[in-house]
Formats: sequence, structure tokens, C-alpha cells
Amino acid sequence: MKYKIAAIALGLLMLNSCAWHRKQAKEQIRLPDSIDMLFSAVDESETFGDADSLIATVDSLCSAPIIVSGALHLDSIQGKIDLMLNVDSEDVANTTPAQHQRLTVSLNEFKFRSLVNAQVRMKQAFQQEEQYSGCRFDKQISNMLPYIQANKRYGKIKCDLLLRTIRNLDSLQAPDARKRAWLAIDRMLDEIDLQKSEVEYEPFQRSPRGIFTTKGELLAALKQQRENEKDTAISQQADEIISRIGKQLSEQVDSAFIDEVEFVKEANRRFRFELAKSDTLSYPEAVSNATKNQADRTAADWFHEGYHARDDKQKIQCYSRAIELDRRYIAAYNNRGNAYMNLGLLQLALADFNQTVKLDPQFALAYINRGNAFKQLKMYPDALQDYCSAIKLAPFVSAAYLNRGNVYQNLGKNQAAIHDFEKTIQLEPESYLAYHYRGISYANLDLFEEALSDFSEVIRREPSFAPAYQHRGNAFRGMGNDSLAIRDYLHAIELDSTYAAAYNNLGISHKNLHQYDKAITAHRKALEISPDYTAAYYNLGCVYWALRQWNEVIRTWEKCLEIDPLHENARKWLKKARREASDSR
Repeated sequence: MKYKIAAIALGLLMLNSCAWHRKQAKEQIRLPDSIDMLFSAVDESETFGDADSLIATVDSLCSAPIIVSGALHLDSIQGKIDLMLNVDSEDVANTTPAQHQRLTVSLNEFKFRSLVNAQVRMKQAFQQEEQYSGCRFDKQISNMLPYIQANKRYGKIKCDLLLRTIRNLDSLQAPDARKRAWLAIDRMLDEIDLQKSEVEYEPFQRSPRGIFTTKGELLAALKQQRENEKDTAISQQADEIISRIGKQLSEQVDSAFIDEVEFVKEANRRFRFELAKSDTLSYPEAVSNATKNQADRTAADWFHEGYHARDDKQKIQCYSRAIELDRRYIAAYNNRGNAYMNLGLLQLALADFNQTVKLDPQFALAYINRGNAFKQLKMYPDALQDYCSAIKLAPFVSAAYLNRGNVYQNLGKNQAAIHDFEKTIQLEPESYLAYHYRGISYANLDLFEEALSDFSEVIRREPSFAPAYQHRGNAFRGMGNDSLAIRDYLHAIELDSTYAAAYNNLGISHKNLHQYDKAITAHRKALEISPDYTAAYYNLGCVYWALRQWNEVIRTWEKCLEIDPLHENARKWLKKARREASDSR
């Protein structure tokens, strides 16, 4: 039997045989699929019964040394995981405040451990070579994407659960609840390899990125909570956790592990090349060809140098050298296209994405990247076609829906855009951008209450995201509340002092409140930041119109038309402004 297997799957198999297994053997970490046991506590009314019994059940599931019960495929995992994530302490009837606090901590840890279990079992399912038998190689990248997307989503939820448990220590009054929370934090951190997370090997890695900006902030947060502890035993427990985590963070990653990861990356690349050369190559033959002649890796060396380069020009040089040595290096074409796009060289980016799709017609991400280039060029029909192709190939990849929604929004098809943003949220509930863009579409349809709800959700998740404040301000203004709009515009400007659109909209709200001097200052600031900002010129002219300063109106709108000769409103009202100026002489 001949086997065709995706490149990263090979890497996972190889990594599984070395560092991963050594860690498992050393620490004896085995995780259960115990969600069914949780739901065995549900009574006939579809609510959870006795709180103390449920706490005991969940605590036992979190502490028992249990094993993974076998591989599960993605479609078998997602529904059960989503059902489990919706469980809340509010679902338990007649709980006291102390029981509620205790149960919240226990459920957070249970959810965390269940997600780890899901990731391990997805990995096992992904590694089963029977899944790939008889499949063409060029279909494997698309097969991988749903697994990687789901793994990324579960990783983010895990980080959020850990962070929530740390932050919620402030709200826990009962000593036993605080003690239980520190135990949960300790065991959660033990499931995240803080050292190896810095190694850039992403698929199915247990990464803490996203918990805190830096490792130092993680320690600082734990120490801050430790200072609030009054119970001696709990303080000692916290000190032991902080000491262990501090020691782990200070240690260097084992160089052997880094070498293994780099070997996996290189073997993946060579394995893919070997399979791409022949439709008749068997799995053992591909592995053999991919792992021999280890010294002859020039193209891969250039690729990896480009991958790790921070400068896009350097990336382009490195990927170009890799392509010179390997004309079928699909990843090099794709990544070089992204680098060209970052530099605004969109035609060159399109050429590379075209070549990527030609070499691998089933590579969904290449269609998304090419669609992004078309979108920047405002070639919306072409962008839509590529996003639709990506969705057909990989219906579980949220980026295709998010970007297609952007195109629909640009075309004024806001209902279609909302549908795509809702699908994005369904696939990736942590995507604050999907809420943000859906809010914009709601506002475009004058559904300001819905827009406010979405922008407020974005701010709750990403309080430093300036555009959410700016657009929420627009929604407030649409509802006639310019005072609240001004508050949000100022907040956006505080976060980003170069935010020209926020200054422009700030000027509009000041004008609505007859605060003309402040409006002029805001519009001028927008033009200082963006000298060709036609909307700011037009709105500044409107302020001067309200003040009946006709010469300023004429000068401002003439400048607007100099930049955009097709600006309809400026052209329409400029004639009347000239008549008013003539009559006032």
C-alpha cells in the first residue's frame, strides 16, 4: 500500500518520536476524555444537580492520573468541546456564593484540561497514516488546515482560562476557594511548556503566547496575587508555584530539542519536494529520500533564513535564492508573495500567488493570500472568487470568511458581509476583528444598537484597539449622542495620536454641538496627519459654512476637488458658496 502524507504530519510523527515522548515518559502526563462523565451529572430537567457533588466530580476529574483514550477526528471533537465550554456555574441550581466561587474555579480547570486532551487526541488522529492513504499530496495542506485552526482556537481559549483564573483570585473570598484556585493555576501552568513555547514550531504546540505580553508579566501577575494572600498555608503554596515557574522561565531551551525541531522543518520541506516530483513515490521511499544527503540543503537554508528574517526585503532575497535552487518550492513562492504584499508590490505578489496555486491547486491559503492582494487592488470580483475557492477547499478556515466579508462590505453588500462575519465567529469565537467588522456592517445598515454591542465587545476583548472606539463613536453619533461619540473619539486618539479618521469624526461631532473652534482644530489636525484626506477638507469646509466664512469654504473645497475632482458634494456646494461669497461683498 502506498501512502501520501502531509509535510507537517511527518514532522509531528518525527517530533513525537523524540522530545514529546521523552517529556511524556518523564512527567507521566496523561489526560482524559472525561466530558461525558461531567454530563452524567445532568438531571432530567437538563440542569446540573447538587453543587457539592458536582464540585467533587469535577475536582476528581482534574486531579486523577488518567490517560488519553484514543484518537478522535475533528468532527467528533468539536461539538463535544463546544458543549463543554458552554457549561457555567450558573447552570447549577441553588448554589451558595462560596459554592459558586469554588465551582467556577473547578470548571475553569476542567475546561482547560479537556482542551489539552482534545489537542492531544486531534494530534493522534492527524498522525494516523490511514487517513492519508490513497490521497494525492496536493490535497493534504487543505486537510491539515481545519486541525491547525481548531488547535489555534483551543490554545487561545486555554490561555484565556488560565488568565481568568489568575485575575479572578481577587474576587475569591473563601480560603478554600483561593487555595483551590492556586492549585488550578499550578496544574494549568504545568500543562504549558513555557520553555519550548519560544521555539517556532506551531502545529499542536502547547503555547502560552497570548497569556501575557512577556514572561516577566506572568511572574509579576502571580506575585501580585501572592501579596494579597493572608493565609500562611496559601501564601506558602503560592510561593512554591512562583519559585518553580520562575526557575522554569529562566532556564534555556534544550538545544537538542531545537535541533530536533529544525530537523523536522527541513525534513518536511524535503519530503514535500520528493512527493511533488512523482505521483508514484511511496511513503517509505519519500521518507528515505527526504532524510538522506543531509548536507545538501542549500534551498532549505535560504528558505529558513527568509522565514526568520524580520525585514521583508531580506525575506524576498532569501526566498528568491531558494526558488532559484528549487523551482517547485511552493512555500517559498507563497511566503515571497506575502513579503511583496507587505511592501505594497501587489503585482509581484500576485505573480507569486499565481505560481503557488499552479503548483498546488488545492492550497487554500494561497487562494486567501491572492484574494487579499486582489482586495488591496480593489479587484473585488477576483478577490471574491479566490475566497470562495478557499472556502470550498477548507470550509473550516475562518480567514477566508473574514476576508470575503470585508469584500462584501466594500461592495455595499452588508447583509452578506454580516453572514460571513457570523461564520467567522462560529469558527473562531475569539476573533475580535469579526465582531469589529460586523459592527461596521450593522452601522452601515443603521442598526446602531447592534453595532454598539459589537464594538463594546471588541473593546472588552481588546481595550487597546483604537478603531473600535472610533467606530463606536460613529455609532453613538448616528444615534444622535455626540457627547458620547466625542468621548470615544478622544479615547481612540489617546491610543493612537496619528489616527486621522478619529480627528475627522471628532470634528464632525464638535460641529454638531456648535463647538466650531474645536471642530476646526480637529479637522486641521486630521489634515496635518494626512494632507490628502479629502473627507477632512470637505468637513472643514462645512464648519466654515456654518460660520458663513465663505472665502474659507471656497479655499477648502477647491483643495478637496484638487485632490479628488469627482468629489460630488464638494463640487455641488462649491457653486453655492461662490454665490454666497459674491452676495456678501
